[in-house]
Amino acid sequence: STARTAYLQKMVLEEGSGSLADLRALRGSDARPIDDPALQYVFTPKKITTKSVDFDSSFRSRNLLLFVGCCQAFFGAGILYGWASLYTIFIEMGVYNELCPSPGQICDAQKAALQNIYTVAASVNLASQFPWGIILDRFGPRNCCGFASLLTTFSIVLLAFSGPKVPCFMAAVVGIGAAGPGVQISLFHLSELFPGRKNTVLSFLSGSFQLGFVVFLLWKQLFSAGWSLAQVCLAHCAPLLLLTVMGLKLYPDKPFKPSHLPVTQASPLLPRSSSSSSSSSSSSSSSSSIDSVPSSTDSSSSRSIRTPKFHYSSPSSQPAFRRYGKVGGLLQQLCSASFFCLLGWTTICLFWANWYPGAVVEQLYAKTGGDVAYTRTLTNYFNIVLPMGVVVIPLFGWLTDRMGFAASILFTSSCGVVWTCITAIPSAPAQLLAFVTYSIFRTALFSLLFAYLAKEFGFKYFGVLSGVLLAIGGCVGFIAVPLHTFPDQFLNVGLVNIQLVMMSLTPLFALYEHCNSRRGGEGGRGGLGGMKKLDL
Repeated sequence: STARTAYLQKMVLEEGSGSLADLRALRGSDARPIDDPALQYVFTPKKITTKSVDFDSSFRSRNLLLFVGCCQAFFGAGILYGWASLYTIFIEMGVYNELCPSPGQICDAQKAALQNIYTVAASVNLASQFPWGIILDRFGPRNCCGFASLLTTFSIVLLAFSGPKVPCFMAAVVGIGAAGPGVQISLFHLSELFPGRKNTVLSFLSGSFQLGFVVFLLWKQLFSAGWSLAQVCLAHCAPLLLLTVMGLKLYPDKPFKPSHLPVTQASPLLPRSSSSSSSSSSSSSSSSSIDSVPSSTDSSSSRSIRTPKFHYSSPSSQPAFRRYGKVGGLLQQLCSASFFCLLGWTTICLFWANWYPGAVVEQLYAKTGGDVAYTRTLTNYFNIVLPMGVVVIPLFGWLTDRMGFAASILFTSSCGVVWTCITAIPSAPAQLLAFVTYSIFRTALFSLLFAYLAKEFGFKYFGVLSGVLLAIGGCVGFIAVPLHTFPDQFLNVGLVNIQLVMMSLTPLFALYEHCNSRRGGEGGRGGLGGMKKLDL
């Protein structure tokens, strides 16, 4: 009856109590648990079934899939951000030296032309996130990752054969930057093969992406050992092609997805783990989870079967978009105050975060008084320290869970301000501390960006919103192209002061998030509070 259904819904879904008999009465009499911990559990209106994405074979080879994914992330996803080492290689090769009035001598025109390569490539890297997301949704992770890996390979081959007669340095590096996001976003779904350890797997993939920053440093060491750039590039392409073929063979056509109730339900039932306990009768519990879920068995059989546990999340702890079954329309989210604040904060942080790797060599050269050897040593330190920011990911997660997003925004913004202050110091040894704070700032920046989007707006338009943010950030990054033509005195002193002023504004976003959470109550923390502020 309607009254009985309403009662069961209140007891099972809202209060988190009730037996499997109550659950079956609510969801349908055909509900049965599947006795296999390797499979995903999913509730449908009539029965419990599994996703038909060849989960069995992928689950058995999940360690191999993760290994291939981490290697692909290392060799192809994030290598662009080790630009400082590639910049040194180009200087030693005399790339664009024909722009200088005196052959063999480095001039401002040559340095500006080389820095423009990174500026364009980094901007395209951000802007390409949106089209890669469309390709991933349309063609699946296998084709998306394979195409992106082939684009990376082609770009590196093009770089190998670039020279005075084939001046394709810009096109090659831009191709490497454009392909990186396609590889990276195609690998996230592999975490679904590791239920209970998804965050650990995502940390592995993120760490592999960051470790890829040292690839160009390895190129530089081989180049210094007597290898030509063509030999170094072709040596890099060999494992990259092997990994591409393995990915095309192993990855699925459709991404692995977590099993869950539709967001229109009041509170989703999330699979927690498999239990070996048995029970022959239904029992009620007032706790927040069902520890033993009995199944219907033959009356003459008393054998025990393993059944899954299900965690019941309290509605009051769920974000507003889950509790009310809606996230607002795309236009409403794009016009919300939270999105505008996030857009301003992200644009400022991304511009300066991407500016620094392209300008760090010249800044170090000025701070060392023109000492080439010392500059190269500090550049090597920068490339080594840069990927080490991955160690702050657990700290960032703990800070966000413990103190909220206002605290994590303040932490990230403070790291950016401290890093900017140190770069303004003329002392060369002090720049080692700048490397550390920049690495932490950059890692926390991207972690916060995606986590805040998910918290504030949910996942319905997650790809579109993140693509819009990064695309705007990439377009703004093109402003750096004419800046490279300015005198070194302005770039190393005046521009740093402008950066300090702009970065000093970023902690205001933490104040907004703090007020938004307090004003919106549970709804503000869940994501609708910010939308009430600006309704267009």
